[in-house]
Amino acid sequence: MVLREDNPTAAIADADVISFADASDSDNDKNTTAVLLSGYSDAITATIGIKTLTNCLGLPLTTGVTGTLPVANGGTGVTSSTGTVAVVLSNSPTLVTPALGTPASGVMTNMTGLPITGITSSTSAELATLLSDETGSGLAVFNTSPTLVTPALGTPASGVATNLTGTASGLTSGNVTTNANLTGEVTSVGNAATLANTVVDVDNIVAASNLLISDLEIILDGGGSAITTGIKGSIVVDFDCTINNVTMIAPKESGSLVVDIWKDTFANAPPTVADTITAAALPTITTAQKSQDATLTGWTTTITAGDILVFNVNSATTITNATVSLKVTKVI
Repeated sequence: MVLREDNPTAAIADADVISFADASDSDNDKNTTAVLLSGYSDAITATIGIKTLTNCLGLPLTTGVTGTLPVANGGTGVTSSTGTVAVVLSNSPTLVTPALGTPASGVMTNMTGLPITGITSSTSAELATLLSDETGSGLAVFNTSPTLVTPALGTPASGVATNLTGTASGLTSGNVTTNANLTGEVTSVGNAATLANTVVDVDNIVAASNLLISDLEIILDGGGSAITTGIKGSIVVDFDCTINNVTMIAPKESGSLVVDIWKDTFANAPPTVADTITAAALPTITTAQKSQDATLTGWTTTITAGDILVFNVNSATTITNATVSLKVTKVI
């Protein structure tokens, strides 16, 4: 049993407060220790003035301690706070949606989700220092109307070369669309050049134009007498061409002459009357010494390399000698 100091004969009841004076009172501070008894006599909660408590148990920190409790003693060591939930210590803390303000320093190696809009303005050179797999140098390029300086384009999947200038030394094959601004000589080095279904303006290239024109001729001779009817000769044509006109000349005398021309392949040679190319417009001299036809109504004017032409006299009067000439344009 615990006895009351003010009444030693009375038992101390639950929740009574008793005081213990400093027996020696060496500092003459007259401090006393007030003790609140709780739970009968087996548990005592004490408030000890300004004295130091050692080995006390069950002291509530939220209500039993005033002031700031140091970190070393299990407190926060701070007098004010912001945010909620857990106290943050310096080693590897996990922060939930913190507002960091403007840190004086830091390493962002493992940070993710940083928006590019959060980076302040910088130059292309500064951006290049952040990249490890860039190619080329100079300024950053965006896809609308960039100016590239000596780029190596590789093999583009597509593109329009309308405004490209310079030489075409790297071209190998393909189609070239006619361009009214094309100037200079167009040559082929190491590759065959073919102009298919194309009209070439060669007004200023006289030598080249002359090479495209040729004449296929045969002489009909009666040996001093009037030319007789029948087959008078043949020609093998070694190139593709188109007939432009037919001319007949009788240099010795005036008279009449009708000639038919037959054409067939070498495999089917010799041609026959069934292979005529003149339709109803046969080359004809009528009481004259010459004739020429550039209309060639109904004619088959296309000749393929290797074709055989046979000239047959259908009729002749007076004329002893004549030349039949086909003017053709080579197809290249």
